[in-house]
Amino acid sequence: MESLTIYPIKSCGGLDVPLNTDWEVRPEGLAWDREWCLVHQGTGQALSQKRHPRMALIRPEIDFDKGLLRVRSVGSIEQIAVPLSSNPALFKSFNATQPSRVCGDSIVAHTYARPEINDFFSKILDVPCALARFPAGGSGFSMRHAKAHMQKHQKPKSNSSKTCHDKGTLAPPTPPDSDTEVQKRPILLSNESPILAINRSSLDALNEEISKVGGKPACASVFRANVVLASPQSENLEPYSEDHWTTLRIGEQIFQMLGSCRRCHMICIDQDTAERNDQPFVSLAKTRRFDSKIFFGSHMCHVPSKDITKMSQFPTIRVGDLVTIEAEDTS
Repeated sequence: MESLTIYPIKSCGGLDVPLNTDWEVRPEGLAWDREWCLVHQGTGQALSQKRHPRMALIRPEIDFDKGLLRVRSVGSIEQIAVPLSSNPALFKSFNATQPSRVCGDSIVAHTYARPEINDFFSKILDVPCALARFPAGGSGFSMRHAKAHMQKHQKPKSNSSKTCHDKGTLAPPTPPDSDTEVQKRPILLSNESPILAINRSSLDALNEEISKVGGKPACASVFRANVVLASPQSENLEPYSEDHWTTLRIGEQIFQMLGSCRRCHMICIDQDTAERNDQPFVSLAKTRRFDSKIFFGSHMCHVPSKDITKMSQFPTIRVGDLVTIEAEDTS
């Protein structure tokens, strides 16, 4: 596995997990991933980079020693610190909290009460907004579920199974015969699934198309994936083979593939400068359009182990873990 990234505040900058660091995998996704969001103080709508590109310049960091989420903005010396604790005293009373909307879902998030926190974000984005936190393990309006599913272009290929270490060899297994399985998988504030992955060889192939028209190569960060899989021998990796994976193992953990990720123009926002470009969307529209929709990357979720061990009860993955792509037996 090449890299591991979380996005503590939805639609804001990412936090790269350091080397040699075990990172917890929870039912809703990676620990601390998309647990917070910014909501418009008037409408309660969750803000996104698509409309507010400067959100890319908001950079969260987690200080575990002091139990704080530290947030700064690129180009500014100002920063705020928000306790990782979910102490009710930090938030507005339930009666004072209006329902919010995230990706079409109506939810009840816990809005922070301290004016200095909300003023910090409102000043950066020049829009009246507030920081809110979405509780894990809730029910009703306090729970969301994955919407990802296998797409029509993800047709079966021949069975195979190969492995890689950090950057090893991946091979396309056979997808399920049907995507009608309706298992509810919890998510926090991600769009469609607990975890998003991209294949480095697919990104390389995309950048070759972009270079043909003189465009700027796309960085992995614009796709806002949690996991980037890569091989030092790129010829052994088939671009877009992830379309046909069903199951992969990262270290000791098993993940089920949930289908390709549909893309919008948000991938055209430079994550370092917040500037808008026409790439990589234009090139993807030429090479990855299926049924008038554009796809890049794969949704996935963790499959809990049935073993009663410390590793199964507190599953973790880390950068450099061996990755094995496994095929479904269709014999």
